[in-house]
Amino acid sequence: MRLTSDRFADYVEATFRRQNEVSTDLAVEIDEAAADSARYTILETAERRLLADCRGLNELARAQRDGEPAGGLGAVKRARGAPDCERATAAAEAALKSVSVP
Repeated sequence: MRLTSDRFADYVEATFRRQNEVSTDLAVEIDEAAADSARYTILETAERRLLADCRGLNELARAQRDGEPAGGLGAVKRARGAPDCERATAAAEAALKSVSVP
């Protein structure tokens, strides 16, 4: 898929939106977990990875929201990180499921 294609732009946007939803879910669950629990550690680790691997997409979204230039080649580099963000999002979802409280 070409980086300049509409399909890729849709993929990047969908990946950004999904990681945003999962990030919100993580924040809620982390807030409810005891800080000294294994559950907290698992969720916090997933959140750190999600933030790191999705940094580029979040920077693109922030620039777009603020009406700033996306950054030309920098924007392309950030968008190329979408697969890493997608994987981190899936891992975070798995972490949420693995520690869900009945």
